[in-house]
Amino acid sequence: MGLEGAVVEIGKHGPTQAMLKGGACRTVRGLGHRGQLTTSLKAKSFMQAFDEVLRRLGSEYTYGYGPTPIPSLIDEEVAQLLNSLLAFVPEQRGLFLEQMTEAHGFVFLAYAERMASQIIREQQPRVLREAMTAFAIAIQLVDVRDVLPVISLLSHSTEELGLEPRQQMRFASSLKNKTLDEYVDEFAERSADARRIEAMGYVKGQDSDGFRYFRTW
Repeated sequence: MGLEGAVVEIGKHGPTQAMLKGGACRTVRGLGHRGQLTTSLKAKSFMQAFDEVLRRLGSEYTYGYGPTPIPSLIDEEVAQLLNSLLAFVPEQRGLFLEQMTEAHGFVFLAYAERMASQIIREQQPRVLREAMTAFAIAIQLVDVRDVLPVISLLSHSTEELGLEPRQQMRFASSLKNKTLDEYVDEFAERSADARRIEAMGYVKGQDSDGFRYFRTW
């Protein structure tokens, strides 16, 4: 069972911190021992799938991910991991985030950067939500100096959708946190010139699949 399938199954019964910490079973009212075993196995299946995806995304497998064609297999895996995390309440997400490293943070940041281009291609607010959710994770794992340039892309892409960047970016992420709001607000307070994507080291361009932002650094 893959990560997405496992989290759908486990979501039917409601995850618990005991599951997340070790696959320990809980009693499901009306199911007795069979319910305990089934819930435990589903938890174990999810944890195995989650650990495998997390290991892969934190390994050499993702080296060179940033400039690859959009979309890619890694894009799909990151999106799957995001959707899995969102299936849990904030306290339970925190247990998963504790397992992530700076390497994972840079993968999420690269995903947000890539999805900024995809926002322009698809013209869909859904992609903005995915990008901002990945960004919200990245800011907890990497240095602020690495994070800020991507804000300019997300802001510019939001404007291209005809939306007001500050409000839309603050509410787009499904993972709310004070740090995310602070980054968005600080960027919005900058002068128009300082908010330009060129000032952050990017230019607009085209690749074989359509519109794309390119780094100049």
